[in-house]
Amino acid sequence: MGQRPISSDTLIRKSLKVNEGFELKFLDCPGAGYGWSLSAPYDSTLLTIRQKSSELAEGNHPIGGHYVRTYYYKVLNKKNITLVYYYQRPWLQDKVHKCKILIRVK
Repeated sequence: MGQRPISSDTLIRKSLKVNEGFELKFLDCPGAGYGWSLSAPYDSTLLTIRQKSSELAEGNHPIGGHYVRTYYYKVLNKKNITLVYYYQRPWLQDKVHKCKILIRVK
């Protein structure tokens, strides 16, 4: 893949055809309670999102370490899509980082 895990504020633009897909990797710190999560539910008639893996980040320890979660996104319909992820502790309102994904469907 060659993609570095997303670990800070990020804007991603993709241009795809219907039934095409792509992978993204997110860097989480579950021991501290931090993780990336969608800000709102997505329309499953436009897109599928599937977690492919969750692996310990290189050089980390299982307890308190960072993990890389890999997701696969597949476009199902010819309508543009915007997804917003926040890196945060789910029980707090503070958002540490934001990842916005803009998918243009050809």
